[in-house]
Amino acid sequence: MVNLANIISLLDEGVIPSFKETTALNLASTYKEISTLSHKNSDLFLLGVEKFYEEKSLGEEIRSFDDFFELALIFDRDKNSINRFFDACLGLRTIGNLAKFDQIVQEKQSGIEKDQRVRGSFEYAHTQTHYSLLMDIFNYLRPASKSSIVDVGAGFGRVGFFLNLCFPELNYLGLEIVQERVECAEKISKKNNFKNCQFQVQNLAEESYVLPKADFYYFYDPLNEKDLKKVILDLENQHKLNAAKFSVIALSGYDDFLLEHLKKQNWLQVVRSVEDHYFKQAGLILQTINT
Repeated sequence: MVNLANIISLLDEGVIPSFKETTALNLASTYKEISTLSHKNSDLFLLGVEKFYEEKSLGEEIRSFDDFFELALIFDRDKNSINRFFDACLGLRTIGNLAKFDQIVQEKQSGIEKDQRVRGSFEYAHTQTHYSLLMDIFNYLRPASKSSIVDVGAGFGRVGFFLNLCFPELNYLGLEIVQERVECAEKISKKNNFKNCQFQVQNLAEESYVLPKADFYYFYDPLNEKDLKKVILDLENQHKLNAAKFSVIALSGYDDFLLEHLKKQNWLQVVRSVEDHYFKQAGLILQTINT
């Protein structure tokens, strides 16, 4: 059990806390209390969480979707805290520091005034889907054991990490063009002993490249409009030529063309819409139409 008073005393002195015997549930409850008191102290606390899990896999405590959901419930509707806490447990906030660099570069190139920019911290990185939305999507889908998913534009791999915690028998492949992101994802996967979590450096726009067969394909703003059309055509050919049946999960964070293109495909049907007003994300779950 974490002693809240002692932890707050250390944090007020600027000391990163260390923990010996505790659980993710206890850490999450303490983090929730601290984050309501001080943003600075909550950041220091998360550094202690990262240190605690340096030699320990979060997967030792979370072995199913229900386990993940129980832990996330501690944060109620505070979705940013869910992101920050789970990323710290996984080591994503430290190992994935490149995300902060990505964010800063994008903001500078966009011409946004400095005082209007989103903070350059990891949880706001454009390359990651939020855990709260992942919980909604996969609570609905509940993928079968041994099924497969291809993440088209995997970023730093948060989808894969979530799935390996919640559905450890599902086979995940993350495709990402940025080698540094893949290297970060592989380090985190190895640290957490994820067995069915693979990453691959891949330019999806290559004319000769065809997506591998899978039961699910996951898209979160991964491509420009031209390259997206090429990938969608690959999937259409796979469905029509090989009679392949699969689902497509698509989230549109900053551009609408992804969802618009998928809704126009006569070989796909929308089975569910998803939306997160907090993070201003919308999405669709689609399935191939039997012919």
